[in-house]
This record gives sequence, structure tokens and C-alpha cells, in this order.
Amino acid sequence: MKLKVGDQVKFLNDTGGGTVTKILSKDMVQVLSEDGFEVPVLAEELLRTREEQEEQQQQQGYFSEPDQEDYDAFQQEEPESQTLPSSEDPGNHLYLAFVPHDPAHPEQYDLESYLINDSDFYLFYLILLKRGESWVYFASGHLEDNMKTFLKNIEQEHLNELGRFRFQCIFYQKGFYKPVSPMESDLQVHPRKFFKGSLYRENEFFEEDAMVMEIKKEEDLQQKLAALSSKEIEQVVREKEHLESPAKARARKPANQDTEEVDLHIEELVEKPGQLSNQEMLDIQMGRFQTALEGALHTPKTRKIVFIHGVGNGRLRYEIRKYLDRYFPRLDYQDASFKEYGYGATLVFVGK
Repeated sequence: MKLKVGDQVKFLNDTGGGTVTKILSKDMVQVLSEDGFEVPVLAEELLRTREEQEEQQQQQGYFSEPDQEDYDAFQQEEPESQTLPSSEDPGNHLYLAFVPHDPAHPEQYDLESYLINDSDFYLFYLILLKRGESWVYFASGHLEDNMKTFLKNIEQEHLNELGRFRFQCIFYQKGFYKPVSPMESDLQVHPRKFFKGSLYRENEFFEEDAMVMEIKKEEDLQQKLAALSSKEIEQVVREKEHLESPAKARARKPANQDTEEVDLHIEELVEKPGQLSNQEMLDIQMGRFQTALEGALHTPKTRKIVFIHGVGNGRLRYEIRKYLDRYFPRLDYQDASFKEYGYGATLVFVGK
């Protein structure tokens, strides 16, 4: 049985019980007994109470039932102020956190995972984990405002199987507020980071050092373009359709020495692109992308690589990210700087 800090337990070989206050080792925990003494106890000599078992089962497989408190929407008076709260307020945040059983030796013990709702809204959440070409259920539930919840104990032998998480969330309040669309966001986690004690740091959510990562809402390309003025859209299209002169494009260099830039526009790769079919052009572009990526991975000085693929119909961008997810799931990537590349480039982190 895997125990975590905060579990209510009973002693198998003695009367009474208490609360787990510390994980001492893989087999031993520290328990604050009902009479106020902290004692080390073998995990196999403890039994989690029925309430804790039911809570654990609920967290592992089912949505918890929110407390409705007989709330009657028809009895509520509309506020005089027209400024209603919204979950998109910059002050609202959502985090995924990992707490090691022993921060000094994280590679030797299991990790506890938590979801932190640092907002003024209630939350329904579903968390998926990328496995191969598909996604698998990780956790789901209901979380109140400004609270955190234990998700799952991750055994040490399974840490290398972690990678990309997907979060689907609905925020709400009991009262008048401004509803927004459900949030969906991906978060890439590098398993190698779990084995570095220096990455578990002091934080405002746990007494112990922890690895805390913010989950940010991702806007798709159409949403970003819709927020731009017509003049800005024209500029993006002009740049990303590669209407600037080839000489100027080739002269542009990344600002950082550790960053490589690869232009995948077909006219930069072949002399007569008009003689090629769409599939042939895509094959050439993907071949250049794969070669450049492999080269960057074997070049110690290169930490980041920018692939300029343009906006177009989005096919090349899709194939690049699909390839990264399938063959290099441990690599982080994101849209490159809009200021430098518009919305037609992908930044891949290849170095430590």
C-alpha cells in the first residue's frame, strides 16, 4: 500500500491511529499519533481508514461530487457592478506539481503529483497522458477555489513513462460571473528533470521542496489571428508567405549563438518548386527538417532550433509537430517569437 503525507491511518499491531506526517523511506513513514507523539512505523503495519480509501478511489477514477449547498439561482440578486469575475483574469493560475518523497535523493523514491487551483473559481478537470500515438486517462475530479488536490502516486520505475499531459478544464462560480469556453492545454514534462534534486524548490504551496509547473491556456492560430488588426494580419501573411527577398531572408541570423535557424520554404530548398507535386514538396521539406533536427541533437553548442515553415494551409506545421510527438516526445517545442517570425515558425528545445 502506498501512503502519502496527510493520510489517516490505523495501527495494525496496536490500538489507535494517526496521521502520516512524513515519508521516511520506501517502507517507513512517520505518524503523528492521536496522543500527540510522532513515531516511525512500517507502512505494512498501517491501514488507511475507510474515509481515506473512499477518497483515494474517487481521486483515481471518478469525478467527485461538488457540494451544491442547495444553491438556488433564482434567489440571487444581480450585482449592481457590471464588472463580473472571469476565470481568464490574469490573477487566476493552474499548476501541476510533483513532490518527491525524498528531495535529496529523488531518483530513489516515488513522486506524488498534485493539481493546484490558484484561482477564485471552482474547477472540473480531466487529465490525460500521452502514450505512443494515443492518450490514456490519468486523473479527473472537482477542485474548489484556491485549493490543491492529490492526483496520483507515481512509482519510481514509471517516471520515464511521463511526457506530455493534456488538461481539459471547466471553471465556474456559484453566483454571477462571466463564463468562458472550457480550457484545453498541453504540458510537456521531461522525465530526466525528476532525477535532479536542484529542480525541486521552495514554493508557496507545499512545506516541502517541489517541482511546480504552470498550466497555461493555449490559443490556436485562428484565435490569435482574430485578435490582430487587419494591418497586422497583412504583415504576418506577407512575411510568412516568404514574399521578402531571398537575399534578405538568408541574411537574417538568430540573435543567440546557441540557436540555429532552418528555413523550410520550398523555394529555399529546390530551384524549380513549380515542377513538384504538393506531396513531393512536403517530402523534401520534411527531409530537410529531419536532417536539421538530427544534426542539432548531435551539436553540443545548439540548444534551440527554429524551423520556419510559414503559415500556408498549416500542413507542414502539423507534420513537424506530429513527427516530434511520435519520435521525440521528450523534446519541448512551441511557437517561435511572433516578433521575429510571425505565426509561421516552430521553436524546438534540443539542448539542456
